[in-house]
Amino acid sequence: MIARTAIQTKQDIQRDASKPPTKELTRKQKGAIVGTMNKAVGGDQNRYALLAWLFDSDKPLSTKELTESQWDALWTWVDFYADELGQWHPTAEFETEAMLCLGETTSIKKVELPEGTFKKIMAFLNGNDVI
Repeated sequence: MIARTAIQTKQDIQRDASKPPTKELTRKQKGAIVGTMNKAVGGDQNRYALLAWLFDSDKPLSTKELTESQWDALWTWVDFYADELGQWHPTAEFETEAMLCLGETTSIKKVELPEGTFKKIMAFLNGNDVI
């Protein structure tokens, strides 16, 4: 599957967040989203900036302020899958889309990106499938 642009990602997340949640996420599931987002974008400050951009907040947005519908939209976006050892991971598209969306924010903190991130972004920008 090919990652979406930042604008497409934001529109899809906002559309999903405008609907009633399909289920209430557990504390563990919410923690998995936070940890996965932090890993993808380099920490809390960038996650706050990303959430603010995704949900049109005029200030950094903490997950403590999210509605259940917003949590549900983020769960759908991360789209966890289990590997052959039973470990849960986000899809490759999530990591690429998160970085593309972070690039749209105005308050990015300098971070060390996870290995392979730049390669994924360049592949996406060049129209190649993201691996």
